[in-house]
Amino acid sequence: MPDAYVEVVPDLGARGMEKSFCYRVPPELQEKVALGSLVQVPLGRQVVAGFVVGWVEQPPGVAIRDIAGVAGLRPLGPDLLDLARWMGRRYFYPLGAVLGMMVPPPAREGTGRQRRYVSLAVPPEVAAAEAARLETRAPAQARVLRGLVTANGLAVEELGPARRSLAALVARGLVRAEDYPVYREGYPGVEEMADLAGPPALSAEQQEAVARITEAVEGARFAPFLLHGVTASGKTEVYLRLIAALIRQGRQCLFLVPEIALVPQVVAQLRRRLGGDQVVVWHSSLSAGQRHDAWERAASGLAGVVVGTRSAIFAPVPHLGLVVLDEEQEPAYKEDQGCRYHAREVALKRCQITRAVLVMGSATPGLETYVRAGSGSYRLVRLQQRVTGTGPPQVGLVDMREEVRAGNTGIFSRLLVRRLQEVLAAGRQALIFINRRGFYPYVYCGNCRFVWRCPHCDVGLTYHRAREQLRCHYCGYTRPYPQPCPACGATRVWQGRGAGTQQVETELRKLFPAVDVLRVDLDTTRSRDAHLRYYEQFHRGQAGILVGTQMIAKGLNFPRVTLVGVVNADNMLNLPDFRARERTFQLLSQVAGRAGRGELPGEVIVQTYWPEEESYLALAGNRAEGFYQAETERRRQAGYPPFTSLVRLLFMSREMEESRAAAEFAAQSLTEFTGPELEVLGPTPAPLTKVRDQFRWQVFLKGRKLQLLYRALRQVMPELYRRYPPPGRVIIVLDVDPQNML
Repeated sequence: MPDAYVEVVPDLGARGMEKSFCYRVPPELQEKVALGSLVQVPLGRQVVAGFVVGWVEQPPGVAIRDIAGVAGLRPLGPDLLDLARWMGRRYFYPLGAVLGMMVPPPAREGTGRQRRYVSLAVPPEVAAAEAARLETRAPAQARVLRGLVTANGLAVEELGPARRSLAALVARGLVRAEDYPVYREGYPGVEEMADLAGPPALSAEQQEAVARITEAVEGARFAPFLLHGVTASGKTEVYLRLIAALIRQGRQCLFLVPEIALVPQVVAQLRRRLGGDQVVVWHSSLSAGQRHDAWERAASGLAGVVVGTRSAIFAPVPHLGLVVLDEEQEPAYKEDQGCRYHAREVALKRCQITRAVLVMGSATPGLETYVRAGSGSYRLVRLQQRVTGTGPPQVGLVDMREEVRAGNTGIFSRLLVRRLQEVLAAGRQALIFINRRGFYPYVYCGNCRFVWRCPHCDVGLTYHRAREQLRCHYCGYTRPYPQPCPACGATRVWQGRGAGTQQVETELRKLFPAVDVLRVDLDTTRSRDAHLRYYEQFHRGQAGILVGTQMIAKGLNFPRVTLVGVVNADNMLNLPDFRARERTFQLLSQVAGRAGRGELPGEVIVQTYWPEEESYLALAGNRAEGFYQAETERRRQAGYPPFTSLVRLLFMSREMEESRAAAEFAAQSLTEFTGPELEVLGPTPAPLTKVRDQFRWQVFLKGRKLQLLYRALRQVMPELYRRYPPPGRVIIVLDVDPQNML
C-alpha cells in the first residue's frame, strides 16, 4: 500500500496557531482516515487533537511524523469544512479551534452502546419443527425457537435463562445474533405532552406561507425567508408542515431555538407528528453519551430533524435541506465565548454552501433582519392573524409613580393583584415576568449606606434568600449574609433595593397561599432536564402562576394562561446599548404573546415608572410596524447597524494600565485607516470595567462596509498579537457584529 499524506490543523483552542502540518497516514489507518476526520497527532513533545483538511503530496527532504490515532466519530462533511474556513476568516479565529468547536468534547468522549438481538436464520416452519424435536432433549433451545417463531426478533435479555442455549442454535445455523446501536435520546417520552389531535387545518395565510417556502425547498436552491408572524399566528405549524415534506424527500432539517427551555416543547410536537426516531436533541445540557449518539444519528442520516440551541447549526447532517431559526431576534444566538459567531449569519452561510432554505421566524424580528427583508435581501412572508381567532392580548400600562403616591410601595400594582385574583379564581393560569434573578439586586447598610460589591467584578452583589448569601452573577463569588458592615461595623441594619425572581415568588406565595407558584430562572434550572420538569408541571396545570426571567418570555405555549404581568420593565431600557429600546420592545412583545393563546382572550399588565416611553406605547397600541420604522430611522441617523458594520476590540488584563495601553495602541494603529467611511471609537473603559479580576478597555471600529473594517484589521491584528501574544498578560477579544456592549 503506497504511503498517504494529509494536511492536519491542530485544535489548540483560541490561543492556537494559524498553521497546518503534514503527517503520514500509517497503512493500518488509511481506511479510517478521511477528509474531516478527528485525529490524534504528535506536535512537539505532546499529542494533540487535529482535523484532516486535505490530502497532500509528500514534502521533499522533510521528516514526516505519523498520525497517532483516529477518533471513532464520523468525519465532518465537506460543507462543514467549508463553513469552518469561512468562519475563521470572518471572525478572525484559528481554523483548528473553529473545527474543534464543531465537535465538542462531550461528543468525542462519549461512546456508543449496542444491544444484541436474535432472529431466525431459517423459515418459521423449519424452526417450529426443530423446536418440537428438541422439546425433550433440549427444552431451553426449543423455548428460544418457539419464541422467535412468534416474534420478529428478541433482545438477548428478553430470553431469560434460555439465552445460555443461543451458542448452540447459532452454531447449527438456526438463529442469527446481531448487534444494533442503542441511542440515548434527550427527553424520552416528552411527546406525551403534545396535543393528541391530528394536524389542524391551515389558515389561508399559513397555506400561502407553506406553498411559497415549499417551492424553494423543492427547487433545492438557497433562499432565505423571514416568516414574520404575530404571536400565536401558527408559525410552528408552518415549520411542522415544511419539515414533514422535507423528510419525505429524504432530506434533513436543523431546527434552532434560542433557549434550552424551549427545546422540550418543540421536540414533543415533532415527535408526535413525525415519530420519535426522526428527532434528535442537541444542546449543552445533554450527557456525553447523549451528545455522542446525537452526533452519530445526525451524521448517519437516520434522523430527519435536529432540534437544539445555537450549536445545533454545526450538526453533521449529510442531506441538509432546511434550517429553521425560530425567534431569530434573540441575542442568545450570538456566542459570547471563544469564536464569537452569530448563528443567524452562520446559518445563512451553511445554507448557501448546501443550497438549502433558511426560515427565520419571529413576531419581533431583529432590526437588521427587518431591514434586509424590506430591501429584498430576504423573502418576506407574513402571518398577521392569530389562529385562535381571539386577537392580540389587551396591554395596559401601570404608572408605578401613581402607585407610590397612593401609598402602595409593594412589588405589585393594585391592578395586577386584582387581575391575579380574578384569573386564579376562574381556574386559569398567570405568568409573571421579571428579568432579574435573586431576591434583592443589591443590599446596602442602613446606617452608612455602604453597598456590598464583588471584589472581583465592578458590580454589586445580589442577595439570594434560599442560601442566605450574597452572590455575584458574573464570576460566582459568594459570601454569607448577614454580616457586620465592613465600613461602620453596624449589625442587622442591611436593607435591600429592587426585586428579583425570588422576592416575586415569595410575595406571590404570601398573597395566594393556596396557589402553587413555579419559578424558572438560572438558579432553578441548573440540573439536567429541569426545564422539562417545569414545563410539564405548568403545562398539566399543576401550578397556577409561573414566575421567571426571559427563559419564559418566548416560544412557550400554555393555552390556560390568560394573564401576563411584567413587574419592572424599565431596567432593560437603561443599558448602555444602542439596541436597548429595540430589545425592550421585542422582549415585552414576546412575553405579552404568552397570554390568550387558547380560546379565551389575554391581558397584559406592564408596570413602569416611565409610561410615556415609546416602546411601551407601541406595545400597548399594537403599533409594531410604526415602532420599527421609527427605530430604523434613528439608527440611520446615528450611523449604527444595520446601516454600518461594527467590530469591538476588548482588551483585558489584571492591571488596568496594561489593558488601557493595549487599547490605546490599537486605536492609534487603526486611526491610520480612518476616512469618510471608517471610524474609530475609543479607547474607553468598558461599561463593566472589571470582571473576574480583569480590567477591561474597548475600541470600536465602525464602517459603511464590513470589508473596509477587515482590511484595517488584517493590517493591525498581526502587530497586536506580536505585542501581546497569547497566552499573556493582555487578552484580546475581537468581536464582529457585537451584541453585548457591556
